[in-house]
Amino acid sequence: MISAQGGTFGPSTSHMIIAARSRSALGPWENSPYNPMLRTWSRRERWWSQGHGTLIDDLARNWWVIYHAIENGQRTLGRQTLMMPVEWSDDGWPLVTRDHVPNDMLPKPAGNDVGHGMPLSDDFADLGLQWRYWETGDAGDAYQCAEGALYMAAKGDDLASGSWLACLPVNKAYEVQVEVRCPKGAQAGLIIRNEHLDQVSGLSACEGRITAHARSYGGPRTERLEANESGRVYLKLRNLYHDLALYYSLDGREWVKLERSASVEGYKTNHLGLFACGEGVVEFRHFRYQGLD
Repeated sequence: MISAQGGTFGPSTSHMIIAARSRSALGPWENSPYNPMLRTWSRRERWWSQGHGTLIDDLARNWWVIYHAIENGQRTLGRQTLMMPVEWSDDGWPLVTRDHVPNDMLPKPAGNDVGHGMPLSDDFADLGLQWRYWETGDAGDAYQCAEGALYMAAKGDDLASGSWLACLPVNKAYEVQVEVRCPKGAQAGLIIRNEHLDQVSGLSACEGRITAHARSYGGPRTERLEANESGRVYLKLRNLYHDLALYYSLDGREWVKLERSASVEGYKTNHLGLFACGEGVVEFRHFRYQGLD
């Protein structure tokens, strides 16, 4: 049995992987004398809060532990997935030796290369696997993709009660933009948020107005757009190592930078979110994510 102890989001050195074994699932259980199997020993290490491991074997019968960790000073990126080689002691315990650290270049496991990573940009031919929605059960009619557009049914009165889709950024610096067509009675936007929506920064559009949601200044500020009969506007965020700048455009080429900006350094895990509140159906197109680091 491989278990996690110490707390994922506790101090940087608190989390760890523990191994135990038993001849029955009902016990009694014996803890490994080599515990912890893996942990962060010092704040100076690149990877903090190493824990939550799973043992796997590859096609050549070599053993590995897949686990998660937080990059030093980058809690806003959430937990990253890492892998380390596992050896077995003479008395049958799994070991991650101190001969390797997660920064090392290691031979890849046996098997075919199936590619790395998941593109975050989306043209909404279908609802991509990168998206997470904050509803119970199936997404149902709240989110529909057709003809290169995402149609999101607006609901609620504000960001906290509205419809949401979100994905996890993978860069320390990045730029993201989206085209929005917002009907009368609805508000829609592009936001960086944490898991619980008590930390939010970004911008939204509503009936010819752009609102900057810049948490650093304690409240939103609204700027009026030029007349735009189509109801279409382009929204853009640029996050440069936690410094967030906000932009909008009427044509997707000429951008206006909003006066307000924000810092998202204090967020525990950043989510890039699309939201819609109020009434009607909001149309999103051409979600574009680009790493800048």
